[in-house]
Amino acid sequence: MKKNKEIDIETLKMEDIKFVHKIKLPDGTVTSGTDKGYYDTRGVSSVDFKGKRVLDIGCLNGIYSFYAERKGASEVVSIDINDEQFGEQKHSESVDWKLGYLYAHNKLKSKCKYIFPYSIYNISEEKLGKFDIVLCLGVY
Repeated sequence: MKKNKEIDIETLKMEDIKFVHKIKLPDGTVTSGTDKGYYDTRGVSSVDFKGKRVLDIGCLNGIYSFYAERKGASEVVSIDINDEQFGEQKHSESVDWKLGYLYAHNKLKSKCKYIFPYSIYNISEEKLGKFDIVLCLGVY
């Protein structure tokens, strides 16, 4: 069984997870995100990800990361912060946002590399390498 810091990824249930993005899974189900989240990929549909190394800053549930991977990116690195690092409760005190990413990652059999928590203030070429495409969508 895959584990991620005491989270048993194999036993996560979609109905127990708060999603922002609607992500279509291989079995045809769609995660329970907002309607707006379902259409988020329209803004990147013209980007050629094939063979590119991609950094997704503020990945949340991973819709852009998984889209880039599906469109042929050679590697995708997904990062997001834990708002508590900055004394904020922006997303929600009661929601563990990484669960949505981990659930979709598992169901999609994704190879995206997930680094959480990771602040943009720590990004450097020495730590993460170079990227062909950097996504920073929905970050405020």
